[in-house]
Amino acid sequence: MGTKLEAQELQRQLKDLCASAGWSQNKLARVLYRELYSQNDDAGARRFQERLKKALQRDSTKPERLEQYLAIAHRCQVTEKQQQHFHRPEKNGYISETMSIEMKRITAEMDMQLAQQSPRRTG
Repeated sequence: MGTKLEAQELQRQLKDLCASAGWSQNKLARVLYRELYSQNDDAGARRFQERLKKALQRDSTKPERLEQYLAIAHRCQVTEKQQQHFHRPEKNGYISETMSIEMKRITAEMDMQLAQQSPRRTG
């Protein structure tokens, strides 16, 4: 059973994670909703946004739930950062056409390998 202080600390950690990722509370809610319910519908996400807003304000929120939210948010933040590091090569005149074609092929190959490695969801 969690304590009031645990809940407050977890709420602070969630807010800090949002700040460091540049996410709003609404973005956090959409990420959590999509991960928890494997859905991407706007009405459900809006309802979840309100529930999350209350969960981040109330001391009575169960720490277990906040820990679950924190774990999901952290995992999604790491994934988002990794995806931002992969960029597509652009034609800018500094590399040959042959090199550009080969870089595109390698990038596509890496994308396929990453897609195969990521956990698949079953709904």
